[in-house]
Amino acid sequence: MSDVMYERFCAIEFWRYDDKDTIDMYERAKEFAQFFPYIFARLADVVTHTFTFVFTVWALIAINAWLGLAVVLAAVPSVIVQFRLSRVNANHWRENVETRRRASWIEWEMLKPHKMIDLRLYGLVRHLLDMRMALLEKDQKTRIDFERKFLAKR
Repeated sequence: MSDVMYERFCAIEFWRYDDKDTIDMYERAKEFAQFFPYIFARLADVVTHTFTFVFTVWALIAINAWLGLAVVLAAVPSVIVQFRLSRVNANHWRENVETRRRASWIEWEMLKPHKMIDLRLYGLVRHLLDMRMALLEKDQKTRIDFERKFLAKR
């Protein structure tokens, strides 16, 4: 699937390579194609765990109703907090695409052997590494901050 997308991306008009919306759409499609099997497996795990939880609670209620109720009351708040954290994390991921894209571009360009000579010659290695680190820290700091905020609620 990713080969077909790449082939179509290489066949678009030249002016569209500079169009931010086109690049964003291609990257979203590429990420979807790469992560579809992972997402499918995660959804299967969620369904399996949900059935397991329901069956376990049903068995506990059959043995002792209060014990089953206690398990449900203990699990519901953590599920709500985890759901909210996932939504905040997904929103953060969508909003900081450009920051991660810049950091990835710097890393990608620095690893090309024919560019390493120029980077060393002009003394840009440390500057680019610092710039990449600042971008990564900006992205990760925001995620860590809202995870800390939700940590107390867990």
